[in-house]
Amino acid sequence: MSKKQITIVAVTLIALVGIVVGFKLLTSPGGPGGVPNHITIAQAKADKSGQPLKVGGDVVPGSITWDNASQSMRFTLADEGDRMQVVYQGVAPNDFKPGSPLVVEGTYSPSGVFRAASLTTRTSPLCKTCHPGG
Repeated sequence: MSKKQITIVAVTLIALVGIVVGFKLLTSPGGPGGVPNHITIAQAKADKSGQPLKVGGDVVPGSITWDNASQSMRFTLADEGDRMQVVYQGVAPNDFKPGSPLVVEGTYSPSGVFRAASLTTRTSPLCKTCHPGG
C-alpha cells in the first residue's frame, strides 16, 4: 500500500469513529434526543443523602390532586411495582397527564414524600429502566 492509500484509510477510519461517537452522544441518555438520566423509585427510596435526585416513572391515573391554597399538586409516580408520592409546586408541563412517563427532579424526604423542583415528560423513546422490553 502506498503512503497516500494509508493516509486515505486512516482518515476514513477516523471519520467513521467520529460519526459513531457523535451518534452515540446524540442518542444516549441525557444527551440531545435521549431520555433524561434518572434512577428508579426503589433507588430513590434507598438514597439517604438528601441530595437532589432525578427519578423516572409513570404518573398513576387517578392520583393527581391540586391544592389551590398552596398552589401545588400531589400525585403518585410508579415504576417496576414501586410507588412514590410526589409534591410539586408550579406549572406542570403541557403534556403532563395520568399515565404519562415522567422524570421528577428534587429531594426524597424522610417522611416518604418526594419534593419535586421540576417535572420533565418523556415523550421520546421509552426508558428501558421504567419500561423493560418496551
